[in-house]
Amino acid sequence: MEAVSDAHAPVVYGLNDIILCHTSISHVDGHLGQYRYRDYDAIDLVNNCALEEVWCLLVDGELPSPARRARFADELAELNTVPPALAGLLPAVARLGERPDGIGWLQTSVLLLARSLDWPSVLGLERAALRHQVLRTLVTAPVMLAALHRLRQGLEPVPPDPALGHAANLLYMLTGEAPPRAHARALEQYLMLTAEHGMAASTFAGRVIFSTGADLGSALAGALGAMGGPLHGGAPTLVLDMLDEIGSPEHVEPWLRDRLVKDERIMGFGHRIYRAVDPRVEVLRRLAGDLGGARLDLARQVERQAAALLDEAKPGRTLRANVELYTALVLEAVGLPRSLFSATFALARLAGWSAHLLEQHTGNRLIRPVTAFAGGPTVPVPSPAERGSTNG
Repeated sequence: MEAVSDAHAPVVYGLNDIILCHTSISHVDGHLGQYRYRDYDAIDLVNNCALEEVWCLLVDGELPSPARRARFADELAELNTVPPALAGLLPAVARLGERPDGIGWLQTSVLLLARSLDWPSVLGLERAALRHQVLRTLVTAPVMLAALHRLRQGLEPVPPDPALGHAANLLYMLTGEAPPRAHARALEQYLMLTAEHGMAASTFAGRVIFSTGADLGSALAGALGAMGGPLHGGAPTLVLDMLDEIGSPEHVEPWLRDRLVKDERIMGFGHRIYRAVDPRVEVLRRLAGDLGGARLDLARQVERQAAALLDEAKPGRTLRANVELYTALVLEAVGLPRSLFSATFALARLAGWSAHLLEQHTGNRLIRPVTAFAGGPTVPVPSPAERGSTNG
């Protein structure tokens, strides 16, 4: 069926609660405030695992034993190089546009990586070959992002240090200095915490593109494009803008009341899925507290005051802090520039997107919804004279 002709047919705007597929990758329960990666509580994984273990769990479906983890780390190390032809293009990519654009850089880089390595359509591609492409993307995307950031500043790229983990290496490649252990671990936990979160807009976009038989790079680039929207991946930067605007604790309540009177969004609050507390917030609040920073007390006051005012203004709804509020503080505290906040979120989500695309690869079917036509009945096309055409 290509379309529905009944203009009054029920439409689920935003596809709320529409089930696209069965998945074993993750489960998000917005009412209970819980989520899992595979069969594990995601918060337990974040507190007890390394990033490479979570990557292995998402990509291969199993939490690795120590021996399996070592083999997986060796696989990643062998792929952690940028093709020379692509490396030569990065200076030109870094100069594009008037402002730094981390998501745009990643999107361009992933596409160029696929083209430079001649990645074919995923139709007929063996799973092992697709998995190889996935791992290559996971390890080279941070290298390309850090290189582009430095090139934009007129600095030479810093190659990854094989002695460092992937989170520590990102900070190292940005600054040229080995990061403090606490900063590296905080960033690693953030990358694990946001690696996967169900059928988000970006995940859906990637699966739709992949379902057409496009190459992996095109599917991931589409997911990155969706994440570039401020309603999805841009909020952490906007949280810092909000805190800058508020300025000091005595301005918190009047600033929030003004936003509510104007019915304007308060950044870092509310979530499309969670109707209880976002379980990721507790981890990020703790990380922000451990790292410290000048904005911490202000953010805590904003969280408390906003929750009280939102309860007052919107009774019957539970609007609490979401993942972006303390993400902004954590990423700033570990030394990431604001221009890379959204791109760092995207680096984390590459693992989840890739798991979904590997799952889509098994029994792939073209994703093709239908529309409900809301126009009128068919009418004759007016003649040129009736349309006032002057064509001879």
